[in-house]
Amino acid sequence: RLFRFDPEQSTASYSVKEELAGKKMSTAVGTTSAVSGDVVVDGTDASASVLGTVVVDVHQMRSDNALRDARLQTAYLESHEYPLAEFTPDTVDGLPKEPVADKWYPVTVSGRLKVHGLTEPSTWKGKVRLQGDELEVKIDVSRRRKKT
Repeated sequence: RLFRFDPEQSTASYSVKEELAGKKMSTAVGTTSAVSGDVVVDGTDASASVLGTVVVDVHQMRSDNALRDARLQTAYLESHEYPLAEFTPDTVDGLPKEPVADKWYPVTVSGRLKVHGLTEPSTWKGKVRLQGDELEVKIDVSRRRKKT
């Protein structure tokens, strides 16, 4: 059974601690609903389900500050040249063979994350549940940027 990410209900976001003159000021948060991807759930063995490539249009990320957004897009993400972040999963661990409806299952998804033209191994932790005709997925991804 194919499930497709719904942009009305899907988001990708970032949070970053801002500093001014070396002092921590606040935490900035930016979000986009420009997220796409597919999940194929095997009806006879959910543990054999497949997550396709997840794509986020980072050029669409918006926070509460247009100047911050412009700086992020040009100085760090260079989203005019690298507009997409892509996660290509290799393994999904934690799904049972026969899931119970409305029950959350912890999962670990390992694969390759491509951001700013660079691809690195990445592991995501989260949870999933089948609720009626919807598959609900909550994943938290942490990436640290080295100070320059």
